Amino acid sequence: MDAIRRPCGARTVDGVKRRTRSGMGRCQGGFCESRIVEILSRELGKKPEEILKENKGSEILIGEE
Repeated sequence: MDAIRRPCGARTVDGVKRRTRSGMGRCQGGFCESRIVEILSRELGKKPEEILKENKGSEILIGEE
């Protein structure tokens, strides 16, 4: 959460990944990526569908569950 909250903090999944090395383990993000989306959504006050992998147009989730 510090990687998101600090000045110039992460705003995308890849931004968190670069700052914290999450997703760099054996599963390559298969386990933690959904959790990162949840945390970004909560911390940024956005819907999970609005969270980007990296750049505009790289939404991870599309539609409702």
